[in-house]
Amino acid sequence: MAHMPPVQQEPGPSTTGQTPHVKIASFTLPPGVKGDIKGELVVCIESLHWNYRKPPQQVQVRLRWWGGTVDTVVPFHSTRGAGAAFPVTCGPRYLSRYLKDMGNLVVSVEECPSGRTVGTISIAVSQLDVGKPIEASVPCYGAQEQLLATADVSMCVHYTQLMSSFEINEHLASTDKQLPLYPVAGVQCERHKQRQTTAGQEKSAQAAMTAAGKENTPGISNQSGPCCGTRWACKDFTCATEPIG
Repeated sequence: MAHMPPVQQEPGPSTTGQTPHVKIASFTLPPGVKGDIKGELVVCIESLHWNYRKPPQQVQVRLRWWGGTVDTVVPFHSTRGAGAAFPVTCGPRYLSRYLKDMGNLVVSVEECPSGRTVGTISIAVSQLDVGKPIEASVPCYGAQEQLLATADVSMCVHYTQLMSSFEINEHLASTDKQLPLYPVAGVQCERHKQRQTTAGQEKSAQAAMTAAGKENTPGISNQSGPCCGTRWACKDFTCATEPIG
């Protein structure tokens, strides 16, 4: 199967742990989202522990992002690993939604210089968020689903000063169950049910008023509210003390 062309890379001095990574200049996350660069997402394949005697002497890793039109290819160093930093052009809320929809990042391990695929690694990026980095050991499987190696991987998200602390804290408060602003599912459902019940009562009362064909009583509005019966008018959603007619 033909591979997508790799994106251009620029060396960067920053590191995650001991793994250096390259700055990806021409590919942003989420793919196709235009805007100012607000942060970066760093992916590192820190090491490969091969499971057979004669592994490839030199490999590279190819990353495929959901919705992207190009792949990212990064050389893998036997002692330093491989890493890439992708510019982020959206806030933490939308990046988190994109990663959850994506589910997994597929990383291909390829032999150099032939480009032959040796195996694939799958990283659960749905768990990645601001302040919630990923550090895991994941399997590298071959074409026949055989275990070829174990990869130590890490991922993290950093935002620059262009992103306000309020927006980041608001996102964290809505995703962290330990914080008081985290939305409670039961409360949300109850409020939704109340809104639906109120809307249904208003429609029923309005229909009854129309069918009755009664004229408006002076000082009494024929706008129905949540407390209306079929023969009662309301004023400011408070039932009148006298029936119509």
